[in-house]
Amino acid sequence: MPEQQLLKPTEWSYYDYFWADKKDPQGNSTVEEGSLGEAWAQVKKSLADEVEVHLKFSVKLHSEVEKPLMNFRENFKKDMKKCDHHIADLCKQLASCYASVEKARKALTEQQRDLEMKTQQLEIKLSNKTKEEDIKKAQRKSTQAGDDLMLCVDLYNQAQFK
Repeated sequence: MPEQQLLKPTEWSYYDYFWADKKDPQGNSTVEEGSLGEAWAQVKKSLADEVEVHLKFSVKLHSEVEKPLMNFRENFKKDMKKCDHHIADLCKQLASCYASVEKARKALTEQQRDLEMKTQQLEIKLSNKTKEEDIKKAQRKSTQAGDDLMLCVDLYNQAQFK
């Protein structure tokens, strides 16, 4: 492509030297004010430096923030699964303890009814030695059922606390 003709060949002008300085035959710059080409070179260098800084920041952000957060997220998911399983086990234990409390309560009620019935029978027949032994046995069973109920209630309360 042929070189463009100068509009004002005898004098310096921005029309003719907009992008680069006028050079003498040795290649030295003869225009004091400079040209827009030099400014664009500075802008280009400045932008390249800025891009490099942003790239380094992006890499640092990825390695020091994003990666650790992703690792934390994965570990958190695993920990939550463990906690969910543990909580499910505790809920099963609590339900089991509740069933034991109900069973012990019913056993105590039955033992108390049995004791009352035997006590009433003793009052009717008076001084029957066999009946007295039955009453003592019923009292022991009733007391044992009460103790079992208290134990089950304690276990239930501990399970509920967990």
